[in-house]
Amino acid sequence: MSKTDKSHGEGHHFSRLTQADAEKIIRLLEQRDVARKLMEGLTYEKIARRFGVSSNAVYHISKKNSWRHLKRE
Repeated sequence: MSKTDKSHGEGHHFSRLTQADAEKIIRLLEQRDVARKLMEGLTYEKIARRFGVSSNAVYHISKKNSWRHLKRE
């Protein structure tokens, strides 16, 4: 199987997030980074609960280990 044959994003059979959800998480993470002091309460855990996934899933999005094909600021 070549790299182009692998499913990614919501096309992956284990994906629990849609592309729209991942994009929203990315925006929240960007806001968190920009205004960390103002948004101290916005943790990986709170973002994860909002989307019904684990905080580990949000962590991997933040580190570009997953959903890396999406544009980020």
